[in-house]
Amino acid sequence: MSTLTRPKYSQSGFTLIEAIVVLAIFSILAAIAIPAITSWSSKFQLRGAARDMYSTLIKMKGEAAKRQKTVALSFGQQIDGVSYVYAIYEDDGPNASQYDPGEEVLSAIDSWPQNISLDLSEGSGDGLTFVNNGAGFPTVAYRSTGTLVGATGGTVFLKNFKSEHSEVIVSPTGAVRVE
Repeated sequence: MSTLTRPKYSQSGFTLIEAIVVLAIFSILAAIAIPAITSWSSKFQLRGAARDMYSTLIKMKGEAAKRQKTVALSFGQQIDGVSYVYAIYEDDGPNASQYDPGEEVLSAIDSWPQNISLDLSEGSGDGLTFVNNGAGFPTVAYRSTGTLVGATGGTVFLKNFKSEHSEVIVSPTGAVRVE
């Protein structure tokens, strides 16, 4: 007598239920991770903008020494009718720490990085504590010796769209730091 045997099927792959459970777990993890990544990204952008300003000021100090001339950075500076967030120029004209037509412009920045701005609640309502030059623009200038013109220093107060803050501070001795 012969007995009937069922054919053996090999089971490979996943069932639909298993796939749905795994997809649900990944969805929950993504929902938790995305806000953390967004928060991290905004802080990273703010720190990057502060480091860029720090680097600009350090480079400016080096340019003054290299050129053996005063180099100034003015916020809100207008050059040839265009207003810039800040402009760096070789200051060898008759007006100290003030851009004069014909002075060499080393750099002119027309906007802050995306989602970064001056914190207008700080400083004199403009996010800055630098002394205004003769044209009314907050300015910091280094002599060829690496010392500040006026020796007052100041602070750039930056914020991102989440109102997180960072400060770039120029001490009266000309040293620069980020906080």
